[in-house]
Amino acid sequence: MSADRPVVGLACSEPTYQAYIDPADVRRLETRADFRYQPFSLEGSGLSPVPRDPRAEAELARFAADLDVLVICHGSPFVSGDVLAAAPRLSLLGELEGDRFSYHLSLDEAVARGLRVIDTSHGSSWPTAEWALGLALIGLRNAGAWFRRITAHQPAFPGGVRPRSGPGYDGAELSGKRVGMIGFGHLARRLTELLRPFDVDIAAFDPFVPRELASAYGVDFAPLPVVMERQVVFSLVPLTPGTTGMIGRRELDLLR
Repeated sequence: MSADRPVVGLACSEPTYQAYIDPADVRRLETRADFRYQPFSLEGSGLSPVPRDPRAEAELARFAADLDVLVICHGSPFVSGDVLAAAPRLSLLGELEGDRFSYHLSLDEAVARGLRVIDTSHGSSWPTAEWALGLALIGLRNAGAWFRRITAHQPAFPGGVRPRSGPGYDGAELSGKRVGMIGFGHLARRLTELLRPFDVDIAAFDPFVPRELASAYGVDFAPLPVVMERQVVFSLVPLTPGTTGMIGRRELDLLR
């Protein structure tokens, strides 16, 4: 190892390594840094806190001792303050998937040590925005009922009568609709771009984003009740202690 080459370490399970790590990417990384991999096998889905295991965390601390960058994913022990204290050279802490709620690491300890922490929380925002658009089109057309009849080998029109009104017929076009968005993060901003050809009018509820985004994306910010009264409503916020219970009977009663 040369003195000017950073040392990058990856801690995760063997299945995760095999599924996520392309040898070509490792070779590309090794043109600029020394790469090390340490397998761990703690259980965890990434959707809940990593179980605390002092022995495994001590092993992770030894692995991280001379790293400049530590990357973790499924199988890795929790990156505690003790782990970080054992790695004085560490300047960057990364997670291969989205660790939005710091289930895999102590964010407070990392910030206190001046570490930059990154993950891929918004890596799926663009494809999810496409799926949200698709769901709106499917829902407006009541296509779910059609799909269920098709897969059950049932007639497209029960009784042989083609309806002229009802779900999937009245107001079934997305074009020109008044759209509401709950949350206006990366996902909502991409969805806004995808909705432009439909000439919709968008109102968004998000008390945390800069108000300047309204003019930048051509939307209006509004209270949640106003958003819920729109013709098409997208819920685009993660489930957190702050959003749990946000949508209840009162809000649902406002839907068209």
